Amino acid sequence: MQFRVLGPIEVQTASGAVVPPSGAKQRLLLAVLLLHAPRVLSADRLIDMLWGDQLPSDPHAALRTQISRLRTLLAEAGAEGLLTRADPAGYRITCTPADLDVTAFEHLAARARASTDPARALADADEALALWRDEPYVELEDLPYFLGETARLRQLRNSVREHRVETLLALGRTAEAVADSACLVMVDPLSERSRALAMQALYSAGRHHDALATFQDYRRLLAEELGLDPSPGLSEMERQIIQHARTSSLIADRGTGYMLATAADAGVRQHVGPSQDIRFTTSADGVRLAYATVGTGPPLVKAANWLNHLEFDWESPVWRRLFRELAARGTLIRYDERGTGLSDRDPDELSLDTWVHDLECIVDACGLERFPLLGISQGCAVCIEYAARHPARVSGLILHGGYAAGWRADPSFGPAEIARRDASIEIVRHGWGEDTPAYRQMFTQTFIPGGTAAEIEWFNELQRRSVSPATAARFMEAFAYIDVRDRLAQVHAPTLVLHSRGDQRIHFEKGRELAMGIPGARFVLLESHNHLILEHEPAFDYWMREALRFLAEETSP
Repeated sequence: MQFRVLGPIEVQTASGAVVPPSGAKQRLLLAVLLLHAPRVLSADRLIDMLWGDQLPSDPHAALRTQISRLRTLLAEAGAEGLLTRADPAGYRITCTPADLDVTAFEHLAARARASTDPARALADADEALALWRDEPYVELEDLPYFLGETARLRQLRNSVREHRVETLLALGRTAEAVADSACLVMVDPLSERSRALAMQALYSAGRHHDALATFQDYRRLLAEELGLDPSPGLSEMERQIIQHARTSSLIADRGTGYMLATAADAGVRQHVGPSQDIRFTTSADGVRLAYATVGTGPPLVKAANWLNHLEFDWESPVWRRLFRELAARGTLIRYDERGTGLSDRDPDELSLDTWVHDLECIVDACGLERFPLLGISQGCAVCIEYAARHPARVSGLILHGGYAAGWRADPSFGPAEIARRDASIEIVRHGWGEDTPAYRQMFTQTFIPGGTAAEIEWFNELQRRSVSPATAARFMEAFAYIDVRDRLAQVHAPTLVLHSRGDQRIHFEKGRELAMGIPGARFVLLESHNHLILEHEPAFDYWMREALRFLAEETSP
């Protein structure tokens, strides 16, 4: 039995079934009794908490009705007898600290902060944060009784997150520390502690410019919002980063400010980070394929998805942060699928089978034996098929925004939807290559409806640069016939499935179907409307955290 108040008030049975209280008064009554357990609350105090100044005609009878309903709910959940009456007239719920998520959260948080073992501290912090489903008492947080308690728990959660970043840095897991510290800054942009951790994480990851940009942004916000300057301690951290970057020729003075040195000066790029190594190999049917490697350490292979261009992607506002942070944890391997980017542009065949053969060709060219795969959009189906064919070589799958069957193979697509997609293919065939981006803009709005002007402009241009109009139409036809539904149960590698709740390209239910069909797969629903998660939205940091944790825990040798 588990009582959950970190989010919507719920009772979870031993079997995992969730039993939510049916009304606002019942939720409030349950929350109040739980937070005081096992103390007795008098009937008069409960009446005051439930109704305040708006008392019913017979408040004690109304309270007895609510108590009776709550007892019925608890009995249905298998917790009969926990809610008892005490003398003098009062009520209490008898439950152990382990039965209440907020108590377990507090215990784990305290243990994480007190632990001298980084691995143990990280495990406790993760377990504590996993209990946090949503804001505490999310349906009741506006009530005066809960305001102070909610603020206290938020502060404790932030403290756990801060400690988690410190622990990740101590363990040398800098990419995860960067992602977590970015979440802290997003939650409280005026928190000096969060900024200091973000600067430290970015500096440890070798991203000196980003660390300094974080400080500059904080200084601007402080001045605008509070009329203050950063503390001497944070300013000293900035000075030390500048000094190290100058010594290493990573920044160049420009008047009173600073910026990263040019590529010619220092061999680095402001946005791109380390340079990628682009090479070519040839598929079994003679198609030349371009692939890129960047970073050092354990490999992660990203299966190609529609609209790839190794050089143009690497500079892009849509992909660059994702690629940079994945390359920071190991060797990132990407390739342009046949028909796109730097690979041969007019192949004889486009099909799921040829895409899987091309993936086989790339990993063999890189000399890989066992590795995790990252699939995005239709690249998920390619990863699934490859994993079913080569179970011994795949150590794990990360699948984002994917589906098991295309719109001609999936019976859930009706005639109207099929007609609409047929029409979109004709639009691509006749308008894709025009100088005006009007035709391409329709597709951009389904991929990144929440994109900035720069991101939308870049994605429009990517469509024109990466593939010809005729080949784009061929791709769309080939996607329609993808079908790996029968292969899902044959995937035995650990699998993480992520999908945006508001995805306008592929409905999130298609991602859920992937997770349900793959044995043991975990499904993570992201709060976003974008098919491709963008670096400036909160979902990006959550995506990075889940993906990096999965790679560290599930795919390590």
